[in-house]
Amino acid sequence: MKDCFVKLGKMENAKIPTIKQDLSDDDFDTFTSTPRENIRARVDKLEKEIEEKRLIVDELRRAKLCKKMHDTNELKNLTSIWKSGCVIALNDLLKQLNKHSQIDMVTLLKKLNIPQDTFDFNQL
Repeated sequence: MKDCFVKLGKMENAKIPTIKQDLSDDDFDTFTSTPRENIRARVDKLEKEIEEKRLIVDELRRAKLCKKMHDTNELKNLTSIWKSGCVIALNDLLKQLNKHSQIDMVTLLKKLNIPQDTFDFNQL
């Protein structure tokens, strides 16, 4: 047994040859990290990617909703319905006013502060 201790003592004092290697941070992390740390890092990376994709999906949903809300064809259709209702109301008002005094549509539009280009005079 004494021989064993003596040999170990000699080895402690002996110089061990070293090899210099340039290790990058990734190599060092791979060498020093445990499998659990690797898995945790991958899970964190995937969670971050999922959150980024979730934000993209939410943004696309909002864009789709905005596009649906601002449909130009529907807006044109509703505007034409509104204008036709206004023309009917203006004609009725003109008939009622003509019972009491003579007035034309151009004068009526001016008195109501309605721009002349709002309605096509052929409709009136």
